[in-house]
Amino acid sequence: MRHRRQSAPLSSEVTGLEPTKEETALHELESDISTDTSTVPCGRRYPEVLPQEPVTFYSEYPDFGYHVHQEDNVDICSSFLVGQCLQGSHCPRHHTVLPYTWQVREKNTTRWTNVEEGAHQALERLFSDPHVVQVTGMYKGIQVFIDFSTMDIYNSPEIDRVRRLSTSTDPSVYFHTSYRFFYEESDDKWIEYDKVFTSAIAEGHRNKQDIVTYSNPLFKYVLHLTMMYQQNLQTGTMRRIARRPVFRSTVAMQFELRTFSGCNASSNSTPRTPGSDITAQFPGSWIITNPELTHESILLSYGDQEFAHVYTYFHSTMSESQYIILEISRIQNYFQWDKYRRKRDHMIQQLNEGERNRLERHLFHGTEHTLVEAICRQNFDPRVSGKNGTIYGQGCYFAKDASYSHRYAKPTSEGYHYMFLAKVLVGRPAKGTHNLRRPPPIYPDDPSSPLYDSCVSQLNNPDIFVIFDNDQFYPYFLIKYQKTQNMVILG
Repeated sequence: MRHRRQSAPLSSEVTGLEPTKEETALHELESDISTDTSTVPCGRRYPEVLPQEPVTFYSEYPDFGYHVHQEDNVDICSSFLVGQCLQGSHCPRHHTVLPYTWQVREKNTTRWTNVEEGAHQALERLFSDPHVVQVTGMYKGIQVFIDFSTMDIYNSPEIDRVRRLSTSTDPSVYFHTSYRFFYEESDDKWIEYDKVFTSAIAEGHRNKQDIVTYSNPLFKYVLHLTMMYQQNLQTGTMRRIARRPVFRSTVAMQFELRTFSGCNASSNSTPRTPGSDITAQFPGSWIITNPELTHESILLSYGDQEFAHVYTYFHSTMSESQYIILEISRIQNYFQWDKYRRKRDHMIQQLNEGERNRLERHLFHGTEHTLVEAICRQNFDPRVSGKNGTIYGQGCYFAKDASYSHRYAKPTSEGYHYMFLAKVLVGRPAKGTHNLRRPPPIYPDDPSSPLYDSCVSQLNNPDIFVIFDNDQFYPYFLIKYQKTQNMVILG
């Protein structure tokens, strides 16, 4: 008996399968090597990410017009960041590479100087987390201590203060600074205010008010913005307040900033050989060297569009202030890709138009470092399922959120975690159960019924996907990351 897949029982329909913006972008990059780079300033390729932090290029182009004033309470020029400042060296605002800059003050001269290039983003990342109050740094070979609550530096004979320069908080300017506000519920447990509360506090700061009042259906509060504490007028309870900037990485900003020069246009990969039948069967973004190899691991550059999309997707659920991506590699396994591509082509023919748009997802899979090489060579293996549970079926598990897969990305002795962002053919999924060794039949009463393609954790907006056939997934990207280190090289 032949069945039309689109006539499956409506009760089994799974909703919320649409790919995210980043997934769609990655799919487009696979299909088209000449992806539009008109929004990328000069198509610049940045250096690889290093454990300290990506460099911010203060010394790379010393004649580009950067300047920083010694006075306090001066904003970074937002117009300069987008290449539109007409005042040049006469601009009363700071001209810097990023919308934030960190400096240390020399004891003898009281002069402010920039920290080491890689330290700007490292300090910004740490400062954005209200739980981080003290940071260890190295300055000219001496260990120093930074207190974010006072901005004092201790244990250094040469420097005594640190300061953060930033853009205006005016939402009408480019790259304006946004803040999050927190109150201390208990010792070192900070809770972020809701959006309405945050808006009232931010407005008070912009208007330079010392006190802001706010109420909800239960209580009325007075917030002391100078002393940074809130008081409940009914109970008298006082709690500390913290203001921290919303962290923005250079990865997220690199395609909008115009504070770089002297760069040549580049694409996401090297050109293919015209008329090559071998390379035509592989994604347009791949750099083909020798298809006869078992696999190749291609380290992505910091400025590659693939890097940016994987970075954004990963950090949509993994806090940028707590975790830093060290490397992203694209896995080019020519045999495994050919299997995956053929299965994808076959499944496309079996689905209607609406289902085709939801056929392929980019999903996360955390693993131990000892298994990384085997996965790169042999792909994921559904036959060894059960190590971390089989609640939705006895197959390979993939997650929509990196934060879920992080549970299974056990750190190495050096503190490194490894996570794959895999291509997964979810097709038409069904609700999973622990005893399934393959997807259930679409028509349970028919022994020759076609099967669903995968299993999911729930019918509405599933976050876990289980795949049983090893040609329905491919380990596309490998992410190496670690917890943010509370140590910064200042100079």
